[in-house]
Amino acid sequence: MYFYTLKFFMSKRTKVIFIIAVILLGYGYLCRLINIFFFWDSQTFGWIVALFGLMFYFFDLIKTRKEKNQKNTWLKVGIGFIIFLLALSSFIVIIIKNTEPYGVATEYLKTDPTIRKEVGEIKNFGLIPTGAVSLSTTEDGVSSGQAAFSITVIGKLKNMDIEIYLKKTPETNWTVISVE
Repeated sequence: MYFYTLKFFMSKRTKVIFIIAVILLGYGYLCRLINIFFFWDSQTFGWIVALFGLMFYFFDLIKTRKEKNQKNTWLKVGIGFIIFLLALSSFIVIIIKNTEPYGVATEYLKTDPTIRKEVGEIKNFGLIPTGAVSLSTTEDGVSSGQAAFSITVIGKLKNMDIEIYLKKTPETNWTVISVE
């Protein structure tokens, strides 16, 4: 019964968006499982498309509920939350790519012999890195902090998802402390 009502509330556009999301997610996980090195970022794009699908599903529900004179407040809040989440994640990706520790991490990965041996010559990095940077500064302007990134390394031989951890002390610049 649930699937029947789900079908009733979904427009063709929403179904197509969800199908595309499932295909992208499936392909993204399959890439990692059987080492297909084309469109490695499809997994991330699949999650983004799934959020858009959920948002359009909420639009479809609002349209149906309006016809029945039912309230839509929580659906509108959900749409606002999804838009906020998409905007925030885009903003965070832009900020991450422009931080000093991310630059240090990518330079380290380009020169690390272990990574180069495994992936070959590094051609590029994934479009959407994830991670966090924590930085604290004293009144004297001395800073210290930690950073952790999940970066897709695109090499000539293969691609890899790499977790890299960095640390900055008042006495040192950003240095890599661990690569997994």
